[in-house]
Amino acid sequence: MKKILLFICLAFSMASFNSCGDSETKVDDASLKKAQELEKQAQEKLDEANRLKEEQLAAEEEMIQREKTVERAKLERQFPDYSEVVIVTQRSYFHSNPTDESTTKKFLVNGDQSTVLKTRNGYGYIEFYNPSADKVTAGWLDLHDLEVIDYRGE
Repeated sequence: MKKILLFICLAFSMASFNSCGDSETKVDDASLKKAQELEKQAQEKLDEANRLKEEQLAAEEEMIQREKTVERAKLERQFPDYSEVVIVTQRSYFHSNPTDESTTKKFLVNGDQSTVLKTRNGYGYIEFYNPSADKVTAGWLDLHDLEVIDYRGE
């Protein structure tokens, strides 16, 4: 009996739902379509804003790289090939390549002197001879850590 009563209630509610006017259904469909269109437009604007932000970041990164290139070129002009130099920072770490990412564990300390054989990308290639260890260490040092020795002033 409960099942039959439940079935009748369910059938009645379905009938009343279907008996709702078509105009309400059309309004709901129209509202849904309008909401979907607005959501699509909002997503398109968000995508456009993200694309513009990425372009701006890329342009800023390109500007930074250009500025670094100009700075490195100016710095390299201060260190002609075979310049006698002295380390002016506490430690200057050797790099296996003239890049920031290629740092090694070897370093020179403030006051060590050597010769810059060539420059590239803001780094100077040196071969440092340590007489107490009778050993040569070669690699690239950041030119910011070096200063040219001017023998004319002495």
